[in-house]
Amino acid sequence: MNKKRLTKFLVLISTIVLCTGVVAFASSLTTEIKAILSREVTIRYCGEVQNMKDGSGNPVYPIMYNGTTYLPVRAVSNMLDIPVDWDASTKTVILGTEEKPPKSVLSFEGDTGGAGSKVTDKGSLTVKGDLGADIVYNDGISFRIWNGGLSANIREAYKAKIEGGYTKLSFDAYVAASNEKDIGKTPYEVIIYDVETENKLAAIEVIAGEIKKVEDIDITGVKTIGFAANCIKSLSGSDTDRAFFFNPVVYSTRSDKPVELDTDTDTDTDNDTDVGDNNKQSKSVLSFESDTGGAGSKVTDKGSLTVKGDLGADIVYNDGISFRIWCGGLSANIREAYKAKIGGGYTKLSFDAYVAASNENDIGKTPYEIIIYDVENENKLASIEIIAGEIKKVEGIDITGVKTIGFAANCIKSLSGSDTDRAYFFNPVVE
Repeated sequence: MNKKRLTKFLVLISTIVLCTGVVAFASSLTTEIKAILSREVTIRYCGEVQNMKDGSGNPVYPIMYNGTTYLPVRAVSNMLDIPVDWDASTKTVILGTEEKPPKSVLSFEGDTGGAGSKVTDKGSLTVKGDLGADIVYNDGISFRIWNGGLSANIREAYKAKIEGGYTKLSFDAYVAASNEKDIGKTPYEVIIYDVETENKLAAIEVIAGEIKKVEDIDITGVKTIGFAANCIKSLSGSDTDRAFFFNPVVYSTRSDKPVELDTDTDTDTDNDTDVGDNNKQSKSVLSFESDTGGAGSKVTDKGSLTVKGDLGADIVYNDGISFRIWCGGLSANIREAYKAKIGGGYTKLSFDAYVAASNENDIGKTPYEIIIYDVENENKLASIEIIAGEIKKVEGIDITGVKTIGFAANCIKSLSGSDTDRAYFFNPVVE
């Protein structure tokens, strides 16, 4: 639901009541009314006429009382795809879902089934990322693909008893193939089940040896989740191939949260952003000739390249640029910036941004600003706010025509500050 629709919904919902003709709660709060059930009123939502129905699919109509039109809340919630519930004990209509923070699937009671297991050893939790960095996950589920394309079923699946109350499931999927020829080529299928109803909630294709981020699988009403996998290419196969579900978490989000569609920057009619004919592959910024400036430097030691991710997993980057925030809010300028001489011919810059603050009170609270310059033209290409201690993924900064990129940072909250605070630009690549 976009913001305009959300606004309309909130205005509408403020006038909605649960209509039954006569409202019957506790006797002291009950008032018998005489209202008109109107079949003449037309309901339009986003320009389209709506045929409103109750939870059983029967037609329902607005009522008119004292000059006001009232709509049945369940019919409206069905129309807008907003969950609705009735708490009889407190006589409360509950719209949407309560937010719940992410919780590891491994924290719930589990049944390993015939082919599932928990992953606990650090070796199995470490995977090489796209840019060569080791990603160390916090926990995971493993499923042995014991019978090729016939491996996945609820009996064999790892089953996590989450007992309902959650609406979303996310994890990183990965398949470790025993045959090296399969790596980077062979497709596998990771499958998520609703164990009680035996429904397949999701089937996601994953190429062996590649990490696939899976987000927001709908698990509304699900009490037990099943995790399994198949090899797509054949019915038989090695029983040593394994599918991994790393950092699997469940959570709930408010159903009335606005959702924005990505907008096209091209002229076609799809929802994909075309980036044009660019046959240069991604290349690390650290591979170019550079000038460290007064406050910049290359990051090479593994300790400085290791950062704790949102879900507690260590992320080990391949390389990075560091900028010492030497003068608070006055630190960033082209002279002090780390300067990478890319020579032109690239159009996009991406990296993960991170600020390490020396004062623990700043972590998770204090805003900093990371800045990207076009050094030759002395233009500021991007200014991005980031909170100390949090990773921010920065993608697709336009560097068309830029020959030398400058990397710098400021502390936003003050002009002065500790000269030991550092901004990092991890795995910076141009393409």
